[in-house]
Amino acid sequence: LVADGRRALSYGRCYDYAAAVLDWLLPTVSGIDVVRLLRRRGVSAPVLMISGKDTPEDRVAGLDAGADDFLVVPFDIQELLARLRALQRRPAQLLPARLVVGDLECDPASRQVSFGGCRPSLTSTELGILETLMRFSPAVADRR
Repeated sequence: LVADGRRALSYGRCYDYAAAVLDWLLPTVSGIDVVRLLRRRGVSAPVLMISGKDTPEDRVAGLDAGADDFLVVPFDIQELLARLRALQRRPAQLLPARLVVGDLECDPASRQVSFGGCRPSLTSTELGILETLMRFSPAVADRR
């Protein structure tokens, strides 16, 4: 449980969750921006967005930002729990097999890297660092 969007973003990047519940109106960084940034960084955990915003346009915006479900406040706690169970029954999304950032391509499964037509040979450590940086691109990746 976190109280603001900046912390939600940090926790979402550092830990694996079976599912997350995000309030649209989080302080510091909105829930809709948190889910958008997490998706951009490759986080695939199911996200249920909750909000007092109840127009169809708001619900569509939340889902288009990357939320898997949207629940309008006030809601029944049993419905929230049922929706979370439903999200957890969905098969996990696979990460993209090939990462591309500009002219740089990386296929972690085959351990192949290509940059401008060249195929550099990387150690396991170098490949791991490159994969992490590419998954977080264009954001900054920290040591966690």
